[in-house]
Amino acid sequence: MKKSLLPLLALCLLAISGTAQTDTLFQEDFDGGIPDTWTISPGNPEGAIWQWSADGTAESAIVDGEVLDALFWGAGGTIQSPTVSNGVAMYNSDVYDGGGVGVGQGPFPGTHSGSLTSPPFSCVGFDTLYLAFNQSARANANAVSTILEVSVDTGNTWVDFPINPEVTGNGSSGATDLELVNISEVAGGQPHVQIRFTWNGRYYYWLIDDIQVITPMDQELEMGDFFYPPASFSTPISQIATDTFGFEVDITNFGKEIVNNMVVKASILERVTDTQTELVWEDSLVIAEFPPFYRDSTIQLPNPFVPEDLTLGEYVVRYDVYAQDTEDFNPLNNSKQDNFRVSSNLFAKEPALESGTRPGNQADYQMGNLYQMSTIATEQFVTSEVFFGGTKNAADGPMGGENTTIFLYKVADNVDANFDNFDSSIETEDLLEIGFGFHTFADDEEGELISAPLTDLDGNPIPLEPGARYIVVSEWADQSTDVFSGTNDDFMYFQIATVVRTSEWFLGGFGPETTSVVRMRIALATTSDDIALPEASMNIFPNPVAVNDQLNVRFDLDGNSPAMLVVADLDGRVINLFEYEDGLTNETVQIPTSKLAAGTYLVRLSTEQGTKTMKFNVVR
Repeated sequence: MKKSLLPLLALCLLAISGTAQTDTLFQEDFDGGIPDTWTISPGNPEGAIWQWSADGTAESAIVDGEVLDALFWGAGGTIQSPTVSNGVAMYNSDVYDGGGVGVGQGPFPGTHSGSLTSPPFSCVGFDTLYLAFNQSARANANAVSTILEVSVDTGNTWVDFPINPEVTGNGSSGATDLELVNISEVAGGQPHVQIRFTWNGRYYYWLIDDIQVITPMDQELEMGDFFYPPASFSTPISQIATDTFGFEVDITNFGKEIVNNMVVKASILERVTDTQTELVWEDSLVIAEFPPFYRDSTIQLPNPFVPEDLTLGEYVVRYDVYAQDTEDFNPLNNSKQDNFRVSSNLFAKEPALESGTRPGNQADYQMGNLYQMSTIATEQFVTSEVFFGGTKNAADGPMGGENTTIFLYKVADNVDANFDNFDSSIETEDLLEIGFGFHTFADDEEGELISAPLTDLDGNPIPLEPGARYIVVSEWADQSTDVFSGTNDDFMYFQIATVVRTSEWFLGGFGPETTSVVRMRIALATTSDDIALPEASMNIFPNPVAVNDQLNVRFDLDGNSPAMLVVADLDGRVINLFEYEDGLTNETVQIPTSKLAAGTYLVRLSTEQGTKTMKFNVVR
């Protein structure tokens, strides 16, 4: 799950004010190097060891006296720890495998492991203890590569404390991450405690700094998993209005004091630039008393958000937790956020194809996503195009020549909204096959996003019914079962999103953080006026209209029925949409043109009585 980034100033304040609440039993900031009191294992292969990084990056490492560059460090940022200026501990699997030359061409190609073990320290007299450390981690393997363990018997046995579940499959912790781990069950009251950090994987790196073992702080709120409110990362503007957002988040108080007047807040923000947002909506809940040592309490905010007024663009859903009257030990873990998009015509669960997933038994399988149309019925939409991807292990040969079939299913109307009565058998009658497509991969299409046509049995675009639910999947069968269907793990969907069919249908897919990359594009079914409204029902001016100006649309209607105004390109892809549930009469509305490139567009009025479509030009 992605974590929001807060300014470095907040992190520095943590180092000054946070520790004042606690007793510190052990600390290490790697000032000038890794101390001799710490044990660095020989590594496996031997020489693939923990090192000291003077500048807080994993940009390079030293092997046999030679400085070698990391192959994939790229834009990786310096760890944002309080004492980064005096150096940090580093494990650099990237350098060991690639040597800055190419995958598998470094000094130690393959998987690496290596441990960094603290000297012993005493925790006698203290029953509740936390290990705090700053980290920046990125890993490639599907299993967690960053391992934290504690021993109390001079290293004879070690107890694993799982961390970084999100740091897998090209995931990262971010450069500002402060981990806070309760090690009381093992270390509490013990005279001989040691901590061990172990890397075990292939790519990329682990940076750690400012290690402390501390007693409980007065107040330490931490935000855990949160509900991702949109049904899809990308939703067409014509369909977003009925995708009502609900908000839930897990909150933990690691502190030893009751938190009074705790505020839990959810916000929707529009992304104006890469660094600026504007508030669209917010809701909050104040909890009078939140108990100490209270873990993963799910808080549900009282009010939903109905996104009926959202326009095309990028948006942010953000959660915050804080106390009104007291300071938190670590404010860095009190906020989280994720993005979503209002598109012109695209349903998608993710922003990019990042990896691939398949069932373990290599039998025939289908994998894809659930999308739902809005209940708005004044316009008819169709689909005729899907996007997907696939990849293979090198040992299984090239992607060139591999085949996939795309299927579009309509969920039967009798299936409950929550799918409680869904028949998951492979021969289910709850899914109606209404469209299909085919694709044969070229060699250069591995790991790429592929476009393919999707049609009904007669080769026509497929009509989509208002309010209907659709599942679009890619099927990998016969020799293609060794293909990994394209996936992404940027978002955590607790509602039904990705689905998989093997011997039966699994509506939870491969878990909430594995999202299928199977997208569906929609468009207006027609831009002609089969039942035309009177000529005077709509007029536009000026035409042409300048970019960054506004188009005026004048109506002359009776106002007795709901109306919809659609702006689309000449191919019927919706760019903007306005709903008028109470109808329109004699009035004029303005449509901004700031988000339109120069060109020709359609403005289309749709009511229960008919439609009227007009062209207009945007000029510079």
